[in-house]
Amino acid sequence: MQAVPPPEPTVAEQENRTDGPNGNNGQNVYTTDPARGEGWKGGRTVLRIATVCGVGMGTSLLLKMNVQDVCRQLGVQAEVEHMDVTQAKGARVDVIIASASLAADLGDLGKPILPVRNFMDKDEIRQRLEEFLAGRGGA
Repeated sequence: MQAVPPPEPTVAEQENRTDGPNGNNGQNVYTTDPARGEGWKGGRTVLRIATVCGVGMGTSLLLKMNVQDVCRQLGVQAEVEHMDVTQAKGARVDVIIASASLAADLGDLGKPILPVRNFMDKDEIRQRLEEFLAGRGGA
């Protein structure tokens, strides 16, 4: 019987490693393909995004799928997680995408919050992400 290799660790699992995701002595550098060199920001090649709704199940999951589609169209490598407001306050992500009303509930988390009016409007999602990436030296 042939052994099945273990699955790749998620970003969350990598963050819990004491040696860091790339054996870098605890420095949280998320480079998925070292051959690519510098990524969109600080050597990262994976953008960590949280999509947020009140309960963290329905609307945020729908938004997650649309954000993933837009990221693919933009050629942006992204790990997108969906969650509720409470989880978002402690999330280790680069950016949060939520409705405008929830953005106020999130307050100042020290990370960008991109408000979206219509979770089904991929053009609006694309515009918000492009604005964010342009401000970060990517896209």
